[in-house]
Amino acid sequence: MSDLVPTGSPTTNLIIIRWNSGSGKSTVAGAVRAERGRPCALAQQDTSAGS
Repeated sequence: MSDLVPTGSPTTNLIIIRWNSGSGKSTVAGAVRAERGRPCALAQQDTSAGS
């Protein structure tokens, strides 16, 4: 693990939103991005059980 290199800056934040399908995660993530502005990346990953 000594090969790990820090990324970002002291002000970098990682926000992870997890919960059930249809619970409003995308709505919350969109609101966070609207509040924080353009430097905020929104990465979506939806997987369904049984796929």
